[in-house]
Amino acid sequence: MYRRAFFFKRGIQRKRESKMGSQVLIYKGGNVGFRVFGMREGKQCADKNLSIGTIFDEVSDQALRNKIRLKTADLSPNIKKIGKRSFYGCTSLYKVSFGNLEVVQEEAFCGCSKLKEIYFPASTKSIRDGAFKECKRLESVTFEPSRVNFIIPRESFYQCQNLTKLILPSKINRIEERAFYKCMNLSKLHFPVTLESIGREAFYQTGFTMLKLPRNLRVLEDSAFFKCNQLEYVLLPESLKKIGKWVFHGCNRLKILEIHHDPDEIGDWIINKSAVIRCKRGSRMDEYCDKFGFTREYC
Repeated sequence: MYRRAFFFKRGIQRKRESKMGSQVLIYKGGNVGFRVFGMREGKQCADKNLSIGTIFDEVSDQALRNKIRLKTADLSPNIKKIGKRSFYGCTSLYKVSFGNLEVVQEEAFCGCSKLKEIYFPASTKSIRDGAFKECKRLESVTFEPSRVNFIIPRESFYQCQNLTKLILPSKINRIEERAFYKCMNLSKLHFPVTLESIGREAFYQTGFTMLKLPRNLRVLEDSAFFKCNQLEYVLLPESLKKIGKWVFHGCNRLKILEIHHDPDEIGDWIINKSAVIRCKRGSRMDEYCDKFGFTREYC
């Protein structure tokens, strides 16, 4: 038995096909058509190992939410978009593979507490807020080089406590607030030269021991590296225009903050009093040390 129904809305033809109780949604606009793996397909999925085939182009919002038995997900090269909270709370999911992925929506993999590794292909254009939030066993994240000017959005890898390997996109403009909040085992990172801004608490309590920030960085927002308790040395680039308050405050092992120029804006208490600011004699940073009683060395 085979049934078809057509729905028209705002010039888009929506076609529903059903056969033997399964459903595929087909959206058509002009000559373009795409099929969505939706919540109904998700409800019918009882397998521990899921392979989403080439007939699908998208995984819809919440399609597989709270599928606690799901262990692996293999997405075909045709899948371009993963919807909001589509794998949210899949607490047994430890492996997912992307083909030609372009977009990961908000909280798509939030709470996938056994997920270990993510590899983003060069086709990836964006990930959204909280996409991999609280993936507490996530160890490795790799972005393939691409031509897209990328943004790491807010809370995208929030509290990924076991993250040790991170390869950022080759072109990145901004890392937003709390993007890597409490990634405590992340001890080293290469920052692309295109990076211009690091948001509030972006690397709060991460495991860095040394930081040489990229030469085009312009903004460090408040508490960007707050409580990085393993951090011992920081070199700031001369491109930096704004240093927010408490940027390196609470970094109890920080010995030297080296800055050879005068930023336009310097917030309060950017370091603990136990640290030393290495700056130029007579500079604004020299005056800043007088104001807050910080120890300085002249470079």
